[in-house]
Amino acid sequence: GWGPARGGPGVQRYGLTPKDGEDEAINLVRPSLISGMGNWGEDVDVRRFAREVTEAYLADRQSVDASIAGACINIAAIEGDWKLYNTYRKSFEAATVPAERARFLSGMGRFGNWSMQEAALDYALSGSLRPQELFTIPRGVGSMSWEDPGRMWDWFVKNYDTIMELMPAMFKTYMPFFARGCEEERL
Repeated sequence: GWGPARGGPGVQRYGLTPKDGEDEAINLVRPSLISGMGNWGEDVDVRRFAREVTEAYLADRQSVDASIAGACINIAAIEGDWKLYNTYRKSFEAATVPAERARFLSGMGRFGNWSMQEAALDYALSGSLRPQELFTIPRGVGSMSWEDPGRMWDWFVKNYDTIMELMPAMFKTYMPFFARGCEEERL
């Protein structure tokens, strides 16, 4: 799993902040280091870094390197409160740049508290999202609720008709994946 032994050497070698002139491959792997160490590794330093970067990004979008902004927004959400959740929602709704819109929508699905996850899931069905955005939040919540996939399954079953109405036809075959429903007892 992600922990000091697996991700720590990468963080130590490459750092959490992009540097001028470094190889593009490092920029591509850094968000995975931040995500892995901050989420599954539960690294307190990476989580603190992500919160600081997110605060800076919320204050000034140009102050943060785009390569790490999304990963930090997701990790900051894990221990975030309702104030941060509402900030993400309002920022998503006000965003005019697609990448910025995607970052905040993804972040809305990454909160560690189930009541916030449920609010985000309900928001996904509010009708205000574009068809290609419909599963951004459920994917995020699914990654946060891997210890209790039954919650996602129950939410999908409860909202099945609405989901099928909103979902583009080409994505309907992926329902078991999104609903976390591939466990043997559910087959």
